[in-house]
This record gives sequence, C-alpha cells and structure tokens, in this order.
Amino acid sequence: RGQVWRLLTGHFVHFGTGHLAVNLAAFAIILGWAWRSGRLGSSLLLLLAGCPVLGLLLLLSGADWYAGLSGILHGMLVLLIMRLPIGLRVAGLAVVLVKLLWQFNTGGESNFLDPALPVSQASHWFGVALGVVFHYLESAARVRLTGT
Repeated sequence: RGQVWRLLTGHFVHFGTGHLAVNLAAFAIILGWAWRSGRLGSSLLLLLAGCPVLGLLLLLSGADWYAGLSGILHGMLVLLIMRLPIGLRVAGLAVVLVKLLWQFNTGGESNFLDPALPVSQASHWFGVALGVVFHYLESAARVRLTGT
C-alpha cells in the first residue's frame, strides 16, 4: 500500500546479474530490430506507456511478486511481430504462443538462470496482450490521421 512507484520501477529491478544480463540482451535485440524496421519510436512508446499499465495489471491480478523487463519485452516483441507480413506474423505469434503455453504447462519453472525463481507467467501474458492492443490502437490512430 502507498508504493505506487513500484508500478514503474518493478520492471527495472532484477533478481541478480544473470537475470539483468538476459533482459538487457533481449532488450538490445528487440531495439535493434525496432530500429532496423523503422519502429523504434513505437517500441519505446510501448516501453514507457506499458510499464505502468503492466504494473497495474499485475497488481490487480493479485501477483505476489514481479521483477524484470520480460513482460514488457514480450509486448515489444509482439508489437514488432504484428507488423510482419501475414505468413511471418502467424509463424511469429505461434512461436510466442507455444513458448507461453510451455511455461504454463511446466508451472512457470522454466527459469534457466535460477530454477528456484519461477517465471512470472502473468507478466508475459499481459505483455503479449499489451503488444497486440498497442498495435491495434496505433493502427487505428494511423488510419484516423492519414486515412490509410
């Protein structure tokens, strides 16, 4: 209670250097893809807008703990996948869905860095949902502004 700042900062706190390193590596890869595809601005906007939204969703879901960027990274990845040609988009989303279902079926105990720390499945699912919603909101705004 009274610690609203954690809605933002929980994404930037990590369980250790290994956790931080994996998140930073994924972040660098996703930002590189976003930059090369001309989607860096959208990806960074999702990062900034998504952090408090994801934090609030996790709070409302009753999640006991959360740390790291993986939820937001899932959203940024899906945002980029949603802009691929349809065949690649379907394949990319299928890979993400299989990964999420695998984590769900293993009870979230797929944390190769420290098996004692379960993966925050809710953050990954919420992140994917944010990426999809952000894509459609952005598409609607583009149509409204440009008519295309």
